Amino acid sequence: MNVKLNKILMLVVALGFLGFTTLASAAETQTEANQAVQTPGKAFQQKRQAMADNFAKELGLTDEQQAQLKAQREQQKKENQAVREQLRAKNQELRQELEKATIDEAKVSGLVSEITALEGKKLNQHVAGVIATKKILTPEQQAKMKAKMDERKEHMRHKMGGKMGGGARERMEERFDTK
Repeated sequence: MNVKLNKILMLVVALGFLGFTTLASAAETQTEANQAVQTPGKAFQQKRQAMADNFAKELGLTDEQQAQLKAQREQQKKENQAVREQLRAKNQELRQELEKATIDEAKVSGLVSEITALEGKKLNQHVAGVIATKKILTPEQQAKMKAKMDERKEHMRHKMGGKMGGGARERMEERFDTK
């Protein structure tokens, strides 16, 4: 009987050890997976920073200009975030209203007006950001920046390879004056 009890005890210990090592392995795999998920975001941030540094170098920005532009971008990012969140909420509310069996046209009209006002606010923020950036840059730096932006637009147009259809290309060209 004692031998049987020892065998059972050994089996329980072995199964417990096997379970523990399996859990530890799973936890390690999960940690590695989490790190892999976070890595692309960090890589994107690093690539974006490298591009910004390269752009600053090409424009010949001073340290003071770089600091001013960074502060301006961070401020604009905060302001844009608030408007984007409001737009997201109003668009969701509009979708929900339109999905109802009976639509309250007055409410829909009000939501459309609010969304239109928020889109206008978003455009105003964009224009204010462009103006603020131009105030920081010298005329020569502005010319270099425009040339780089035109180059980037042309690259994207070439990359898209005529895939924009249904008047989308014309609307984009009209909106961004790329004709």
